[in-house]
Amino acid sequence: MEEGRRAVSSRQLAILLFCGLLSPMTQVMPSLTAHLAGAGGWLGGVLALPVFLLALWLTGGTARRLPAGTGLGGLYRLAFGPVLGRAASLVTMLWLLLAAAVQLRFCAEGFLSSIYPGTGVWLFLLSLTAVVWWVSAHGAAAVCRMGQMFLYILCVTAGVVLLFALPGVRLYHIWPVWLEGWDSLLASALPVLSVLGYALPVLLTQERPSGRGGTAGWFIALGLLGSLMGLVIIGTFGWQMAARFQLPLFSLAKEVTLLDLVERLETVVAALWVFSDIAMLCALLLALQEQGAALTRRMSRTLMRAMLCVLMTIIAAFLAPGGLALQGLWRRAILPGNLAVCYLLPLAACLAARMRKMA
Repeated sequence: MEEGRRAVSSRQLAILLFCGLLSPMTQVMPSLTAHLAGAGGWLGGVLALPVFLLALWLTGGTARRLPAGTGLGGLYRLAFGPVLGRAASLVTMLWLLLAAAVQLRFCAEGFLSSIYPGTGVWLFLLSLTAVVWWVSAHGAAAVCRMGQMFLYILCVTAGVVLLFALPGVRLYHIWPVWLEGWDSLLASALPVLSVLGYALPVLLTQERPSGRGGTAGWFIALGLLGSLMGLVIIGTFGWQMAARFQLPLFSLAKEVTLLDLVERLETVVAALWVFSDIAMLCALLLALQEQGAALTRRMSRTLMRAMLCVLMTIIAAFLAPGGLALQGLWRRAILPGNLAVCYLLPLAACLAARMRKMA
């Protein structure tokens, strides 16, 4: 078992995920939710919370009943048997590797579009991967400490942008919320729920989850913050324009002048928001290593981590020809796939494990 892993609690992982999930959350809130629900797109974060918290309660409660050191890979073996359990671990590992590559490429594209247009993407991919590899090499405890440091930077950054953008919010942009229909309003929760799903494989990397209430609190705060960002962005631009944004928070930052004290605030936000991407990639790498250990005990974690980082970089480089194609892949494949791999598969394993124990 990786050194320092025993010291990691659910609360520490939740803080790391809070920081990491801010980046994909800003990609769906409110551009994709506004596309689905119109003026009510800002409610997607709130509507997704009940379903996610139910899944969190079920997976966390099941993990607490299993032997120490089981993890998600062990849960799959107990639930599905040795063969199907390894197959489930392999599917999860391949999917998380693809998701990490997409997130890495999104981060690089954000730099290219906001700060260094015209620069080659390889420079950013290699630099970000090197940072992720170096941080994760110090163990899960060091990764979580990094997340605690990033927490203040990211919250202050988002808070400044939202606070100074509030005067531009118009009520007729965000109300009434049922213009597109109640079914569309409920559908806006799906992309947010998909983003929150990244948390389940990461939370199940530890030996014995603890602090259930504190863990849920961080995800409630994340959902509420996502809805607040959606409210301010839709309230400022209207849902038709918000639905066309690739990076909504950066677009909002362009409208903020900070009393003329800071120009091009979006470049500052883009530079600081890389901390969220690093936290997200480190969290996914923890889950990837756990799945890799469930598949084979012969490879050292150091070699496995290096191989995963190399594969992640190569996949990210050749994944899509540009930002628009990457955005299309994210919406058409990654978000729906997350619902299957990060929810249905772990929840099915939890139900099967409980039924086997009852039998």
